[in-house]
Amino acid sequence: MLSSRKLCAYLLAETLLEMLIVCTLLIIFYENQRQFTMYEKKEYSVLKDSQKTLNISKKLLLVGQGGLSSDEKSLLDVYSKTQFRESEQ
Repeated sequence: MLSSRKLCAYLLAETLLEMLIVCTLLIIFYENQRQFTMYEKKEYSVLKDSQKTLNISKKLLLVGQGGLSSDEKSLLDVYSKTQFRESEQ
């Protein structure tokens, strides 16, 4: 049978090991959560830009190029240039 000191040391070591495992798992979880949040924000930004371009394209079809504001025309030009570069690759 283990002496009380050895038993206490064993229980302490076991508790510390469990705490180390839990802390490691929490660190992994929060790091993955942080990366997912960054990815989600990036994808939301891309979606918002695509939606803006789509709305400008719809307006272009409905009212023609003369009905677009100068900001909308410049955004459409930038979009067209990036699409052209992507299609070349």
